[in-house]
Amino acid sequence: MIAKSREGEDHLVNLKRLFDRLKKYKLRLNPAKCTFGSKLGKLLGFIVSEHGIEVDPDKVKAILEMPPPKTVREVRGFLGRLNYIARFIANLTDKCQPLFRLLRKNAAIEWDDECQKAFDTIKAYLIQPPVLVPPISGRPLILYLTADPLKYLLDSPSSMRSIAKWRCQLAEYDIEYVARTSVKGQAIADHLAEFPIEDNTPIDPDFPDEGILQVDSEEDSPAWKMYFNGAVNSTGSGIACILGLQAAIDFKVKKLEVFGDSMLTIFQTLGQWKTKDEKLVPYHEYLEELAENFEKITFTYTPRIKNHFADALATLASMVSITKENLIEPLEIEITKGPAHCDAIEATDAKPWFEDIKHFLQTGQYPQFASHRDRKTLRLLATHYFLSGETLYRRSLDATLLRCVDGQEAQRLIQEVHGGSCGPHMNGLMLAKKIMRLGYFWSTMETDCVKHVRHCCLCQVYADQIKAPPNELHPMAAPWPFSMWGMDVIGPINPKASNGHLFILVAIDYFTKWIEAITLASVTAKAVARFLKRDIIARYGVPATLNLIDEKRLATLCHGQCYQQRMARAFNAKVRHREFKPGDLVLRKVWHIAPDSRGKFAYKYDGPFVVTEVFSKGAIILSDMDGTENALPVNADALRKYYP
Repeated sequence: MIAKSREGEDHLVNLKRLFDRLKKYKLRLNPAKCTFGSKLGKLLGFIVSEHGIEVDPDKVKAILEMPPPKTVREVRGFLGRLNYIARFIANLTDKCQPLFRLLRKNAAIEWDDECQKAFDTIKAYLIQPPVLVPPISGRPLILYLTADPLKYLLDSPSSMRSIAKWRCQLAEYDIEYVARTSVKGQAIADHLAEFPIEDNTPIDPDFPDEGILQVDSEEDSPAWKMYFNGAVNSTGSGIACILGLQAAIDFKVKKLEVFGDSMLTIFQTLGQWKTKDEKLVPYHEYLEELAENFEKITFTYTPRIKNHFADALATLASMVSITKENLIEPLEIEITKGPAHCDAIEATDAKPWFEDIKHFLQTGQYPQFASHRDRKTLRLLATHYFLSGETLYRRSLDATLLRCVDGQEAQRLIQEVHGGSCGPHMNGLMLAKKIMRLGYFWSTMETDCVKHVRHCCLCQVYADQIKAPPNELHPMAAPWPFSMWGMDVIGPINPKASNGHLFILVAIDYFTKWIEAITLASVTAKAVARFLKRDIIARYGVPATLNLIDEKRLATLCHGQCYQQRMARAFNAKVRHREFKPGDLVLRKVWHIAPDSRGKFAYKYDGPFVVTEVFSKGAIILSDMDGTENALPVNADALRKYYP
């Protein structure tokens, strides 16, 4: 139980409040275990004072006195002690990287020079560990992050309620986001974390603007400019810059501007970085020696993504075969003042969908010929929109503003977000939500997104295969008509027929349920044979199977038909009708007989094909787009409609 105070005068007041609360709940304290008026003490294994949180010297002493580990258990024990004070050691993971290799599976314990160096570096760092202090009011707080969560929160509008809430809470603070200068920006963060600045060192908030490549003054700019990329040799030195300076000296250049995307070379030359690698020191000294041959030379860092001029020169050089005998003429490059390309935008006289709302917010006037109901609807709609200058915004549910766009811009947004460079080809509703998170809105965005996804060729080809059957199940007792017959004798009949016959001989076809019957005075073999020859074989051919139906056989047949009907009802409950007609465009399911190396990334359908003829029970004849008809029919369950 701790009672703390910022000032000594307030400490007695806080103690009185603590004792009153203890008395209220009838709690007692042991005076032998209480300490009052302490400005320094241990808490949860750390030393807490008015300066901040420090490491317990006993724990540091135990680590400093440890001998080099010799077994895996000792290495784990050493890393476990470091893990307790990991927050006080900057870049601990990289420092302990040689030790982590010893803990790999089936790795031999070999304590080499790298492990000993890492072990000594950690011990030397713990001789004077840093002190953790809370942010000081009135002084800037700088965070070095490997990811960009603040950029997402501060720059990108979101429709998620939790993110929008955080964004609103952060808006009251003076937060400035500065992107990393390159993919190697983590090296700067590690460097500043390992060598922190002193408390009395002023912080320079003037960050360089990476978007500006060059600013020309009123003076005459140098006549020569050199662009180089980050090409290095086997030792990692900027050999491209050295070769460029040598070529400039051969041309007797006196004033030179150097632009490059190698941070190591540029910042070492400017004196902002210092070379520590012994292999790079001679190259850096030689680079400074070459720079002394110019009357005026400047070095400017250009991000790699903006260093287009060096890439163009490298491409031209790779296209030309140069030998010693060739005479290379100077290459003249003209820099245009205007853009080298333009974006053609279709113009239309149609007004955007938000024209009436925008006009009402600007002037307060209703459209011409608007009825009373239309005016009321327009007033209700206008409450959800905000006009800033000439730009109309829609207020979302999380209080963010979504810019209203017209139909042409909406189509470009849908195409870019759905199937652009980073488009994941999501479904229509997710596509609409993604566009809203990006800060755009139009009235029919969900319908337009669903329609666009339905007509996307890749989404149709790679879509999941349809499992639902397209037609009902038709159970059959026989494989083809008039191949299986059943015969039975009914009688004797009372009263007998007018011609004196007492029996009826009946034959039923299982497939078509067709019935043939005659009356007989008596059932004899000769009469049955005459009936089969005259009424069955002569009309329908020799049957494949002929069953004489008795009671047990009839009960079995009825049971089988009832079972088929139950199966048909269960099957028909899953049916999703897909109607096809001649001229429709369809995609055909791909049956991968052999395993495909692409796995789940293999396409599910191929096509499109044109429906040529449709038969009953789901058989369809297809043809290619060029009119070539396929010989074999395809079942309807292997097809799906294609939307061009």
